[in-house]
Amino acid sequence: MVKLPKYVQKALRDGLELHRAGLSGDGLVPKTVSDAESGVQGGAWPDEKIKRAAAWFARHKNDRMMMKNPDSWDKPPSYSPAYVAWLLWGDDGNGKGEEFMKKRSMELKLKEGKMRIMHAMLKDLLDVIGMMDSVDMDTLKNILMATHDRYASIAGDGEPESDADYVDVEDAVEEPTVYQRSNLPPAAFFPASFFAGADGNYDDEGEFRVSKSKLPHHINDVEDPYGNESVDIPRLRNALARFNQVDWSDFPDGTMEKTRVHLERHADGILASRAKECATCREEDLNALSEDIRDFRAGRFSDIIGRLNG
Repeated sequence: MVKLPKYVQKALRDGLELHRAGLSGDGLVPKTVSDAESGVQGGAWPDEKIKRAAAWFARHKNDRMMMKNPDSWDKPPSYSPAYVAWLLWGDDGNGKGEEFMKKRSMELKLKEGKMRIMHAMLKDLLDVIGMMDSVDMDTLKNILMATHDRYASIAGDGEPESDADYVDVEDAVEEPTVYQRSNLPPAAFFPASFFAGADGNYDDEGEFRVSKSKLPHHINDVEDPYGNESVDIPRLRNALARFNQVDWSDFPDGTMEKTRVHLERHADGILASRAKECATCREEDLNALSEDIRDFRAGRFSDIIGRLNG
């Protein structure tokens, strides 16, 4: 639970008073009212409500300016329904409540992110211990190096620090269409996108070559290659299965390890999101991806191929 400051509680009380006076309009959700009442009575809101409030304010930031007469937004006695809604979410229009929700939401997400990292690290450690007798030293070394690089990147070494890697399950693409797989941009292959110079060799400033790019795993509307919302799940599984078949000699040094870490992050993020957000997802889908990433780290690529072809 997050304790609400007095100015947020006052905004909630004022919003409830105006709601009872019939000024909240027809679009108000009953739960918004009940949550405001609990905030006044208990002086605190659950963590999830704080995060929802921060998201609500972000979506409704321009409500006032979109009115025909913005000056009437909080003008008594006929307060606008939009203003009443802001009060019921904890802000009286001066931005203090909105800023409080934003700050606390970021703190909560950071704490949750750290717990996810800790959970994933413990799971990886158990997986490595379990496979030590079944792999050679070179394979074990690669697994440990990739695991180190992955957690270094999660901690902020070169990749985004946002919590967006753990998106809701419905944002990932389980059954992409033919159109979604057509005309793929460089971000769909990242970091194994190939750019060719005039001599045909790799050049960061060269022309993008689909034919020489490797392991596509996003659909064609990808904007952020680090995010999971555009991940093509079947192709992600295929990328994990075919990783050891790629000839990396034409790519810059380090591309193979960057790609390994990148694919692992996608798989881990989707699995973490599903475990938290989607209890009704098909168990076989979760199990398949979970087994894929375990076999990927152990170098058992043929086992992934077997599941894909089974």
